[in-house]
Amino acid sequence: MLRKYEEKCYQVCFAFLQQEALALEAAMKALLTLFQDRSFFETAASGRESMLRRVSLKSCLQILGQCADTGAVIRCKT
Repeated sequence: MLRKYEEKCYQVCFAFLQQEALALEAAMKALLTLFQDRSFFETAASGRESMLRRVSLKSCLQILGQCADTGAVIRCKT
C-alpha cells in the first residue's frame, strides 16, 4: 500500500531539501514512520495525502536538524 506513495514522498522531500541524498534519506524515514502508524492505513485517501506531506516535511526538518547538529555543510542549489 505504501508503494504508491513513495514517489510523492520523495518529491515532497526533494522540493524541500533540494539534495538527492538528503531527500532520499528523509523520504525513507517518512515512509517508515507512515508504515508504523496504523491510523495512516485507516484514513481516507485524501487524508493520507495530507498526512504524507506532513510526515515528509517533518522528516526533512529532522534531517536538517541532524546536519546542523553535526556541523555538516549543506550546499543548496540556486
